[in-house]
Amino acid sequence: VLLHYLSSSLVSEIWTEDDIEAEISPYKKDLLACPSKVVHMISSNVYSEIDGHKKQRLSYLYGILSDCYSQLGEVDSPSLGIHGGNLHVSNFCEFYNALKEQCKRVSFINDLNFKNIAGLDGLNVGQLHNEVCSHIDESTVEALAQMVDVLVCNFDEPGFLSRQDVYKHLILCLLNDLENGMEVKDGVSSDDFRVLIFELEKNYERCSRYFEDILEKDALDMFRRYYMLSLPCSRPPISTDDSSWQECLVLLLNLWIKLANDIHKIMFHEKPQKGPVLSKWDCLSRYLTFLLAMVIENKISTKEGWETIFLYVEDGLLDAYETHVLDFCKTMVFAGCGFGAVADLYIEVTTESLMTTNTGGNADDADSELCCFYVNLTESLLSNMSSSPDVSQKLQVLMSSLSKQVDCSGNIKKVRYAVRDVLYAFSENVQVANMYRVYALELLQSITGKKEGSHTAEISTVLPWEGWAESLSPAISESVGHDGEDKHGMCRKFTNTLVALKSNEMVSAAWPGIEITPNDLNSIQSAVSCFSYLATSAVSGTHMHTLQCLLKEWEGLFSFDGQLRTEEQDGKDDDVHGTGHNWNNDEWDDGWETFQDDLVVQEEKCDHAFSVHPLHACWRILLLKLVGLSQFSEMVKCIDQSLVNPKVTLLDEDEARSLSLLLISIDCFVALKFVLLLPYQTLWFECLAIVDAKLKEGGSREASSGDSELLALILSAGIMSAVVSDAQYRNVTSYLCYLAGYFLRGYLEDQLNILKHAGGNGEIKERCYIFSRIIFPHFIAELVKANQYLLAGVLVSKFMLAHSSLSLINVAEASLRKFLVGQLESNQEVLRFEENKPSVVNSYTKLRDKLSNSLESALLALSTDMK
Repeated sequence: VLLHYLSSSLVSEIWTEDDIEAEISPYKKDLLACPSKVVHMISSNVYSEIDGHKKQRLSYLYGILSDCYSQLGEVDSPSLGIHGGNLHVSNFCEFYNALKEQCKRVSFINDLNFKNIAGLDGLNVGQLHNEVCSHIDESTVEALAQMVDVLVCNFDEPGFLSRQDVYKHLILCLLNDLENGMEVKDGVSSDDFRVLIFELEKNYERCSRYFEDILEKDALDMFRRYYMLSLPCSRPPISTDDSSWQECLVLLLNLWIKLANDIHKIMFHEKPQKGPVLSKWDCLSRYLTFLLAMVIENKISTKEGWETIFLYVEDGLLDAYETHVLDFCKTMVFAGCGFGAVADLYIEVTTESLMTTNTGGNADDADSELCCFYVNLTESLLSNMSSSPDVSQKLQVLMSSLSKQVDCSGNIKKVRYAVRDVLYAFSENVQVANMYRVYALELLQSITGKKEGSHTAEISTVLPWEGWAESLSPAISESVGHDGEDKHGMCRKFTNTLVALKSNEMVSAAWPGIEITPNDLNSIQSAVSCFSYLATSAVSGTHMHTLQCLLKEWEGLFSFDGQLRTEEQDGKDDDVHGTGHNWNNDEWDDGWETFQDDLVVQEEKCDHAFSVHPLHACWRILLLKLVGLSQFSEMVKCIDQSLVNPKVTLLDEDEARSLSLLLISIDCFVALKFVLLLPYQTLWFECLAIVDAKLKEGGSREASSGDSELLALILSAGIMSAVVSDAQYRNVTSYLCYLAGYFLRGYLEDQLNILKHAGGNGEIKERCYIFSRIIFPHFIAELVKANQYLLAGVLVSKFMLAHSSLSLINVAEASLRKFLVGQLESNQEVLRFEENKPSVVNSYTKLRDKLSNSLESALLALSTDMK
């Protein structure tokens, strides 16, 4: 009867635990006198009827079971077997007492089903983990962590939920909530970033109290997530005067320093011995503090500071077992930080390290260590030139980092010497591929600030070293004042080596097995001999292109004659080694300059001053070879390209005359193009006379598309008016007018095609542009200046699709004036050739540049003559 009464009371929905206790307390001794029956009654009738969410009733029930088992010996304890798959316990009295206390502890968690935590015969292995984790938040974590800690203390099962797991789960949930709430996007603004850091700091403050209660490995993973979440998705767009991103960087560094310090405290709390992990985070905090100070003091730019952080993460140093000052300084160097900041950090850390060891140490030792750091870094990069695509960029940044002379702890001069010696030794190593030796030599050249020549765009970004007046190689420094060899002679040898290596890269494909040595470039004579040898076997377009590239590469090795020659001078240019320059002054420092622009002195009394190219003999060989291969268009194009520097001509007058005679015997019109591209007026008119005789002798000549170049070259030479006005060139004048009419008709047909085909192709548009905006208006202007108004009027009326009566003399003036004014107003566009650049593109450009003056002169002549 008593057991039935107790059973009914325990499953009652009306009675509270206090009511039940008050009713059965007088009979408690009687109940405990038959503990087995009470246990059986509860396990068979009561337990299954009680909802797992009624934790107060379950707690009371567990208390009764604990009392019963205290009366029973372990030998007499029944095997309840309610949950066959659960972990079984050996001491049910203690187990139920623990369930009683922990069930009461978590009773405030309304939705928690305690039956999923434990059954009558042990913990509920299958559901405990999910039940606990689904109810973890900041208000429940302490109670659940203590509950788990108490309940599982007697179980040694691997992987079982632990107290640390409860705290870890809460931190992960808070981190996931933060991460899910973050808007992942590129191009985050500085204001957005401040909000991000603020949210991270708030989140971290909520989680930080639990880090000491989780495993070290898990704590490290959590901290790394905070580090990664604090970084923008991409590098911020930082301008030089952007203070907002500097403030953001300060916020980031302060957060990172706090994280590093907290990791140190957490992981080595109550640990007297420092281990590798302590060294890592302790050092990281120190390095970040130094970086923060440098940023605040503007010793490191905002961009360099951000780049240091990004590179540190990208290099995987957050996951590294240790953080050494070498790694952090290397990151600073590649981020573009200057020598001063890197040296101050490195020497400060290294000096302390040396002093704490048995070896002692001082500032000089640390300075030597710094020098070794830069040497090892340079050697490491050079050795990986062929295996890593970003090595060249890192080398450029390394060189630029040594550009400024600053007051700092390190000896920058010593480091510069050491780095220079490493580069020079690498460039001298014949086992290294030529392209990498060339790169090393170009780096050596770039630190002097002398970047002329065929450098890549990347190498041109290297900043020169301030105050670096030293020689580029150890051999040069040692030679001065010792073995008597001239410093500039050594520099010349150094330059020759660089150019020879570049030359070998060029010729390796066209002439396998042929090698150009520095000795081949010691003088013009040796260079001509080498070039002639290559040209002898040149039979293809690839060969010819390579020969042109070689000559352009060699230009900087040889100076021009000191005095400019003029059209009236008869001087020959055989002596290209003039002594008009003092090679010992600062302008010739280390022998790296190119000479075309600096050595050509403009004489105001002469409008057409020029100097003959020092390698004119080589150019003569090249042009002769092109003629021999019947590559006349390439020959014309080659000379036209030289017009980029109008003060230099490729051939002397004798060479030009000789080659023109050869061309006249083949095609006098090609010969005329050839001489018009050179600055020798005597040859112009001699060739014009021959062409005139040819036209008179052979009658009319069929025009071709290539003849537009001839028309443009005559206009560019500025002799159109003279030719038209001189009866000696009557046939040439007729032919030029015929060409103008021929190309005018072609232009009108092209315009019609453009209208029919909705725009036409690029080649047609370009052809129309050249004729209508350059050649034709220039031609009309020259006719006007030669008083050929009627002829000019006829052509303009055709061009404007006007009635032929407008070409009559009484209306020609108005028509011509309207045309010339219109062309003058439209002559403000920039000349561009999008496709199929013409052979004489520079001549067209030159002609376009002269067009405004020509049009103005024509308008003036028109106004004067029509009065």
